[in-house]
Amino acid sequence: ADGTLLVPRNWKTYTLDTWAHAGWGKLELEAEAVAVLGSVKHVIDIDPEQADELSIREFGGVLKLRHTSNEDKLRLNLEAGFASGDQWDNTPAGRTHISNARPLPGEGDTTINAFRFNPEYTIDLILFRELIGAVTNTTYIKPSMSYDLTPSITFRAASIVSFANKSVATPGNGSMYGAEFDGDIGYSSSAFFAGLSYGVLFPLGALDHPADPVGGTGPGVRPTSGSQSSAS
Repeated sequence: ADGTLLVPRNWKTYTLDTWAHAGWGKLELEAEAVAVLGSVKHVIDIDPEQADELSIREFGGVLKLRHTSNEDKLRLNLEAGFASGDQWDNTPAGRTHISNARPLPGEGDTTINAFRFNPEYTIDLILFRELIGAVTNTTYIKPSMSYDLTPSITFRAASIVSFANKSVATPGNGSMYGAEFDGDIGYSSSAFFAGLSYGVLFPLGALDHPADPVGGTGPGVRPTSGSQSSAS
């Protein structure tokens, strides 16, 4: 309603997206790489400590390899993915979900680097799907398999090992988020599907709770050997 409250941001981005898919007999290879490049101006009203112009440099990609055998009942898969991250903690520190991510980098940093996969692209059941909200600031490796027990019943199992590209942005300042093991069995027909899924996450250093700023450790908070997460 008040035109003086409108701020021209001059947000400009160029998205470069390449995709390739190839097959040799029972072997399939698929890859996609994305770069988001650009800039945004006039953000001082959001954060007075910011520079007047920020650059945008975000990168992501996925590589998939699949092999089928046993009359196409057994499918062995290997997936690796990458999403660039920023060096700044979420607000408040320790909250891992992207809904708590800083909208802009911290003082002295003039580049936005955090790339996020579409939240609908799920690679697991717990870590990125629930705790973080999307694949971001990570390099992950995911071997998996699926087997058709019958034409209507399929069993699947996967393990996901994930690393933090910017460890300083994680609650525990660690390089590994953890290892997750997921499995599910499902029944499907032309008009009906039912299934059961179960996952276990073993968190590692990146998911440690940050140290309490007053020197204590609250209920259920594991003390860490390092200092509270901060930018370097």
